[in-house]
Amino acid sequence: MKVKYFNFKGGGILRKIANGAKFVINFRLLKMLYLKAMNISNFRFMIAKRTVLDIDKSAKIIVKEGRFYLNAKWDKQDPFSSYILMRKKSSIIVENNFKIYSGSRVNIYRGGVLRLGSGYINHNLVLHCEKEINIGHNVAIAENVTFLDNDAHNVYWNGQKSDKAQAITVGDNVWIGMRSLILKGVHIGNGSVVAAGSVVTKNVPENCLVAGVPARIIKRDIRWHI
Repeated sequence: MKVKYFNFKGGGILRKIANGAKFVINFRLLKMLYLKAMNISNFRFMIAKRTVLDIDKSAKIIVKEGRFYLNAKWDKQDPFSSYILMRKKSSIIVENNFKIYSGSRVNIYRGGVLRLGSGYINHNLVLHCEKEINIGHNVAIAENVTFLDNDAHNVYWNGQKSDKAQAITVGDNVWIGMRSLILKGVHIGNGSVVAAGSVVTKNVPENCLVAGVPARIIKRDIRWHI
């Protein structure tokens, strides 16, 4: 069913409301009823047009302070959509104001946890969370960045299966450049910068600039600000 403000995939609650309605549907009310039924705070979770939500009824979105904007737009004429998938018992926990811009694809698998501090992620995010992804406060994450906390497929080495999923942690005041790839098990320290196009496979200390494929330390003791 298409709704003026966003699209829903498998929105059974919405269909029941719409099918039984003998009046012109109030889309704002419809949105509020759906989010309330899904244990999502309507006043803190802001959803822009052309957003697709595929959220299991056992999943949760918790916004503690501020607001969480999904499919945010720099330009009102932006035509691009975003898609969020949340499987059984998955969760998104937002600490303060956070924006995820248009063109994003967020997949949180069964039991996965995505924690967001404050800041923004620009257009065309790709995020696959099977275990846990933690993003800190005052972060600036550019366009076309990918987070993968899992291998998607089983990998064997000398007869041993690798850990399929390992948590990712991005510290506070971190800047990640466009087209970077952050892989499983990585911890990026506070105040660090990941240069555009980097593939981060190992931990990054605090206040370091890393770049390359795979990423390596270029400079230490750096400072940056927006």
